[in-house]
Order: sequence, then structure tokens, then C-alpha cells
Amino acid sequence: MLVNKILGWLGGTFANGKYLMDGDYTMYGTFSACLLAEGLEHYLDFTLYADVKILFSSNSYSDYKGESGQNAIFYKENNGEYDEVYYTLQQQNNAIKYGEYIFPAGKYRLIPEANYVTFDEWDFEIVN
Repeated sequence: MLVNKILGWLGGTFANGKYLMDGDYTMYGTFSACLLAEGLEHYLDFTLYADVKILFSSNSYSDYKGESGQNAIFYKENNGEYDEVYYTLQQQNNAIKYGEYIFPAGKYRLIPEANYVTFDEWDFEIVN
């Protein structure tokens, strides 16, 4: 599987990376495949073993604490610390394959800027 050759999950909170690459663009359960909330120290760590273009898919979620569609901040690891903001993604609710963002090989941490950040699918394309 191509994804296993370019992506490694390092961990996270309240997110299950395996559902982000299952080919299903519909909302997974109540909270999507990945739901991250600000203030609860939610994050998702991953490693890219090659330079890739990532296309995102997300549905909407809301409750009394907020709604999806918030900024997702990708930090790039630098000497063991996630202190370099690599990219800030403005999420789009109910959108399939939005954005074509190129990420160089490396370790990343995704955190939400506010409640909520949700994803249902990530598609990868190796960049030559």
C-alpha cells in the first residue's frame, strides 16, 4: 500500500489515523475519522517519508462548544520540538479533495486553532 510507504502515525489524541486513508469520503461515525478540539490538548502526529501533496476531505460537526471548519495548524518538527508552523489550513466543511498542499518529508504535528477541526479522508500523491 502506497500510504504505508510514505506515512507513519506517531500518535495523537481523539483521532484514529487509519480511517483517514480508507477511501471513504463520508462522515465516519459522529465525529468524523478525526476530530480535534482546542483546549483539550488534541493533536495528531505523523511522519512523511517522502515529499507529498495532500488533499483533504471533511464533513461538518457542531455542538455547544463550537463547530468544525476552524483552522488546522501543521507544525514541523525541528530538533525534537514542534515549534515551526509549516502551514495553516482553513478547513472547508462538506468538501471533498480541497486544497493541494505540498509537505516535504519530515515529522508533523497537527493541532486545532479552535473547536473543531475534522477530517474524513486524506489523499496522498508523491511529488517528484
